Amino acid sequence: MGNRRFTVVCEFRGGTYVSQHFAEDERQAAQQWAEYLKRDRPISRASTYLAKTVAADLPERPPVPLDGLSGVWCLSALCGGDLMLANIIHSGPS
Repeated sequence: MGNRRFTVVCEFRGGTYVSQHFAEDERQAAQQWAEYLKRDRPISRASTYLAKTVAADLPERPPVPLDGLSGVWCLSALCGGDLMLANIIHSGPS
């Protein structure tokens, strides 16, 4: 487990889902988030599919830093034709 706290804010199919994860960097935070989606299934039927999509996309499509901001990244994916948009925010050392 990493020593930095990241908050993930996900918008998907009209819902907003927020969770926090400890990781070394934003890429590892995205991996932790994907594991959380599979384990806790916060987005009911779509959690597992989103988790697989995010994990598969990470090597080719890592989180992208947002222009003009420090410690904020964006991650997106298509799930069943719907856009998933997640912001990863470095929110503390622990």
